[in-house]
Amino acid sequence: MTNPPSTDGAQFSQALDDLFAPWNRSDAPGLVVGINRGGEGLYRRGFGMASLEHALANTPATRMRIGSTTKHFTCLAALLLVREAKLDIDASIRTYIPELPALEGEPTLRQLMSHTGGYRCYLDVSMLTNGPAILPVGASLDYMARQTAANFQPGAQMIYCNGGYLLLSAAIERASGVSLGEFLERRIFGPMGMADTELAPSDMEIVPGAATLHLVTKQGFRRGIFPSEEVLGEGGVISTIGDMLKWLGRLRARDTVGDEVMWSQMMTPARYNSGEIGGYGLGLMRNDYRGVATVHHAGGVIGGASQMLTVPDHELDIVMMTNRSDVSAADLTERVLDIVLKEALSPAADRLDEASGMALIGRYFSPRSRVLFGVANNAQGFGLQINNSQGRPLPIVRTPGGELRADPGSMAAITIVNADLASDTAPESLKFTVAGESDDYRRLTDEAPPPGEFTDLIGEYANRDTDSRASITGAPDRLSMEIAGRYGRTRYDLKPIDRDVVLFRRNGTSGNVALAGSLLVTRGEDGVIALEMNTPRTRGLRFERIGREPAQPKSLAPDRQSP
Repeated sequence: MTNPPSTDGAQFSQALDDLFAPWNRSDAPGLVVGINRGGEGLYRRGFGMASLEHALANTPATRMRIGSTTKHFTCLAALLLVREAKLDIDASIRTYIPELPALEGEPTLRQLMSHTGGYRCYLDVSMLTNGPAILPVGASLDYMARQTAANFQPGAQMIYCNGGYLLLSAAIERASGVSLGEFLERRIFGPMGMADTELAPSDMEIVPGAATLHLVTKQGFRRGIFPSEEVLGEGGVISTIGDMLKWLGRLRARDTVGDEVMWSQMMTPARYNSGEIGGYGLGLMRNDYRGVATVHHAGGVIGGASQMLTVPDHELDIVMMTNRSDVSAADLTERVLDIVLKEALSPAADRLDEASGMALIGRYFSPRSRVLFGVANNAQGFGLQINNSQGRPLPIVRTPGGELRADPGSMAAITIVNADLASDTAPESLKFTVAGESDDYRRLTDEAPPPGEFTDLIGEYANRDTDSRASITGAPDRLSMEIAGRYGRTRYDLKPIDRDVVLFRRNGTSGNVALAGSLLVTRGEDGVIALEMNTPRTRGLRFERIGREPAQPKSLAPDRQSP
């Protein structure tokens, strides 16, 4: 192990203060950050306001939601039950929750823990059909049990799935006989002395000392509320930087709750059916950042974010939590690494830029995978987008072998294997490889057809997996779709980009609650018979045309495999 330099933080404090200066204000929410080196405090600060409503500032003692960083605690809880022979993570999830459908195979608990189970996620399908309506207790599991199709066969690839962790939470509760919150307190938080950490299933609950989450909108700030009264092992923990730094120190030492076998399993990445090795273990990820090995997990909530990261060889632990939607804790944590480990870092990866990748800019679609990749250049940068995802495009880096690669973090890394950067001519297609499986993606035309050519979309549709109905209406220059779900409704603007592909984006999107994706249109002899909603995390959510006899489709993808 590398001996860490002195933990005297004076040499870093000014640079870190400068990094966080944009959020050091009394009229906006901000973040809290804690850094330990060699187990000793290097930097702890709060920036901005914990509550604009009550004029309370963020401090190192402020409690915040850690979102998906919760997941590694949930995996550790499951492994504790494995050690007691109360749970088998290599058994089908239906062993513990028999009311779930078999679908395209029965994922194991281990596959759910590594996001390779293939199930759709209750949160994604609910937000697509209900908008940000808050789900009551029991609704999330009901959504998981209603699905009649999956994203992919178990083990085929990785798509981040909060629903898998909801199911894991239910299995833990049924096997242990106590609630997940009680189990975590008894077996992990209590023994660790994490007095300010707890599972809070609903943002409607009052949690003493917890910061308010804030959505950033064009009009100002709105309160952030997670759209479920029952968020559990997928993202329900609230903590402080002090508790999480204490936990990270023990995680590195592996001398507390659990044992070496458990920690080894949590840090071992999944292997896909193709034989390819992924980057996600059981609630933890291991990656290199500019030549140094890191163990980490980020978290996103409605109105905030978190990042927990340790660099074992340098005994460096970083915890960051934000209570505003427009700050990336993960990106800021990398900037911290740039400052604190400056002398140990290798040069940054060679990123493809607009000048080198100009010919690749465009949209590429595969009906087999239901995925739309876009090589984009917009105000937020140059990179790769998936199924009309919003925000900053994913950076594309050149691998040592000359391939182009993008890492979404929340799914398997994507490789473009046949891009000819020496050509000035736009390619007719590109081959993308995900989880070891390749597919050819046709390049769509740059000139999108006018909405007036898509009047055959106008009508009513229904989806039984979500018990929702969609209505498409049109004007000469605009198409829109409204979906009425069980608990709410939401409206989308539609933009045709190809005969069979239509982009959708939620009307009036605010903050980080953007809902966007692509519709795959299925036509028969008598016109449109179905629409399939596809997003970065949901594939093939099929809405059947109402009021028209089913017709044999003219052309359909041969299967529903994912890349």
